[in-house]
Amino acid sequence: MTNGPNETAIEPGAREEAPGARRAKSAVRVGRDTGVLMAGDLFDRGLGFLFLIVATKIYGLEIYGAYLIALGVFQIVRAIVSFGLGRSLVRDAAAAIAIEDAARLKGAIKFGFMLSLSLALVCGSALLLGTGEIVAVFLPTQTKIIEPIRVFGFLTPIFSFNFVLLQALYGMGRIRDMVVANNVVEPLARLLALLALFGAGVSGYYAIPAAYAIALVASSVCALAVFARHVWPMIAGVKAVMRVKETLAFVVPLTLNDLATKSFRAFNIGVFAVYRTTVDVSIFNVALKLTGVAYFFSGSLMGAFRPRIAALLAQGQNDVLSAETRVYTRWIVTFALIPYGLMIAFPADVLGVLGSQFVPAAPTLRILCIALLIGQAAGPLMALLVMSGRARQSVYCLVAAASFYTLLALRFVPEYGTVGAAMCGLVTVLMLVPVMSIYVQRALKIRLYGRRMLKPVFAMAIALSVGLIVSRLLPDMSADEGRHLLQIVRTAVIAAVVVGGYVALLVRLGIEPEERAILEEAAGPLLKIRRKVRRMFAR
Repeated sequence: MTNGPNETAIEPGAREEAPGARRAKSAVRVGRDTGVLMAGDLFDRGLGFLFLIVATKIYGLEIYGAYLIALGVFQIVRAIVSFGLGRSLVRDAAAAIAIEDAARLKGAIKFGFMLSLSLALVCGSALLLGTGEIVAVFLPTQTKIIEPIRVFGFLTPIFSFNFVLLQALYGMGRIRDMVVANNVVEPLARLLALLALFGAGVSGYYAIPAAYAIALVASSVCALAVFARHVWPMIAGVKAVMRVKETLAFVVPLTLNDLATKSFRAFNIGVFAVYRTTVDVSIFNVALKLTGVAYFFSGSLMGAFRPRIAALLAQGQNDVLSAETRVYTRWIVTFALIPYGLMIAFPADVLGVLGSQFVPAAPTLRILCIALLIGQAAGPLMALLVMSGRARQSVYCLVAAASFYTLLALRFVPEYGTVGAAMCGLVTVLMLVPVMSIYVQRALKIRLYGRRMLKPVFAMAIALSVGLIVSRLLPDMSADEGRHLLQIVRTAVIAAVVVGGYVALLVRLGIEPEERAILEEAAGPLLKIRRKVRRMFAR
C-alpha cells in the first residue's frame, strides 16, 4: 500500500544501484517533498494564526467559541464525507501514473467523486435541516451555534468536491499545485473574505463560517483549473475502471480511524460547551492551535515518508526502515524542541504576543506542549501502523485512548476546565505511547530510538536555562495590552537567545552526515520563497 506520489519517481534501474546510493536518493526525494509541503504548511498556519487573531479581535472570544463548536461538528462530518479516500485516492492515482493506466486513474477519481459527493449531500442536508432539533436536545444553552452549523451544512458538498480534486493532484505527483490551492489560496481567501464580510456588517455567527465557504470555492477553482489543464487530457475518452471492492476494503478501517480522531477532538469541545463556556472553548483552541506549530515540519516529513514506509516493507527491508525511521524521528524531535521548549518554559510570553486576552491559556498551553512533545518523540507510530497494513490496530489504539480520555475528562474538565482537559491528555499520552511504541517495534521488527536523540535534548536544556536567566532580566508585559509592542520585543529577545543557543550547540555537537541531504532539500523551497520576497522588495 502507498499513500503518496513519490513511488512514481522510482527509476527502472534503481535495483542495480548500491544500497547506499538508493538510500541517499530516497532521502533527497523525501527531503524535497517535505520542503514543498512544509513551505505550504508554514504559510497556511501563519495565515491561520492571523485569521484567529483577526476573528477574535473583531468578533470576540464568545462568537469565535461558537464557531469552534460548529467546526467541531463539521470535523466529524468531514471524516464521513472523505471516507478514507484521502489515502486510497492518492495510492490509486500514484499507482496508475506509475504504470500509465489512464483507465484506473479515471476510475479512482470517478469513484471518489461518486462516493464523497453522495455522502456530502446526505450529511449536508442533515446539518441544514436537523441542526435546530439536535442542539435543542443536546446543547440547549448553546443555541447560537445553530446558524454556523447550517452554514457548514451548505458548504459540505463544496468541501467534498475540493477534497477529491486535491487528493487526485497529490496522487499524480502535482504536489506544488495541491499546496498552492490548499495551503496558499484557501487560507488567503478565508482571511480576505472575513475582512470583507466584517466590512459589510455581517454578523460573526455567519461571517466566520461563510469565510470558510468562500475560501473553499476559491481553492476549488484553482484546483479545477490545474485539473482541466493537466489531468483531463489524460483521461478524456477513456473508459473508467473502478475497483470498488478493493477500495472499500482499504478505506473502511481508515474511516473508522478518522472518525475516532475527529470525535475525540469534538468531544473536548462538547464537554466545554456543556459544562463550561464558549470562552473556554476559544482558550483551549488557542492553546491547541499553538501546539500545532511543531507539526508544520513533522507532518510534512511524514507526508513524504509514508510511501517510503510502504515500499521498504513490501521489499522486506526492515533494517533499512529501522535506520531511516530513527533519522526522521531524531529530526522531528530536533525541530519540535524549538517551539515546544519555548512554550513550555515561556507560555505567557508566547501567548502575550497574540494578545493579553490569550494569556489565561498559559497553564493549559504548557501541559499540552509536554504531552505533544512526548508524542512527537515517540516517532511516526501511526504512520508505521497504517502503511504496514495495520489500520485496524491503529483504530483500536485510538478507541482505547479516546475511551480512557473520556472517562478522565468527564471527571475533571467540569471542575478544572481547560487545565483539566490538558492534564487528561497528558495522562492519556503517558499511558498510550509506551504501549504503541513497544507493539510497533515488535510487529515490524524495527528499532525507533537511539542514543543520538539525546543530543538535541541536551542542547535545548542548556539553551532554555540561558533563556530563563535572560527572561528574569527583562520586564514582563504579557498581561498589559497597552504595552503589546514591548511584550513582542521581550518575547523576540528570549526566543532569539534560546534558538540561537540551541542551534549553536547542535552545530558544535555536530550534524550527522546522513541527515545533511534531508536538511538541504527540505530547506530548498523555503529559501526560494525568501529569494522571491527579496527580489519583490528590491524592485
